[in-house]
Amino acid sequence: MGQAIATIKRSAPFILFHGSAIHLVLEGQPFLRVETTMDAVLALMALYYVFDLSYSEEVKPTLLFLQEFLLKMPDDYTANCESASIFIKLVQKEEERASAARNVTVQTSDDSLSESD
Repeated sequence: MGQAIATIKRSAPFILFHGSAIHLVLEGQPFLRVETTMDAVLALMALYYVFDLSYSEEVKPTLLFLQEFLLKMPDDYTANCESASIFIKLVQKEEERASAARNVTVQTSDDSLSESD
């Protein structure tokens, strides 16, 4: 794993997929092993907050989008980015549609149960 980290050469924290393992790397050293990609993304965001790190310029737009989308913490950059706003609205609409569909299914199931009583 040390060789894999050495070839990447980043000063900012990053996620490293090494074989079947997922690691967060901080200051060129494995910092934390996580089980899922979602855990890795959330832990990466937490690293920035816990250690009060500035987002590196090469990944700043991505991290700001994740900050708003996953953590519901908007910032000026994503608020002024039309494509990010459109994408977030589309995802929210899809979540509402899926939630409404689940409610209809649950309600229909409940109705079926009461009819058979």
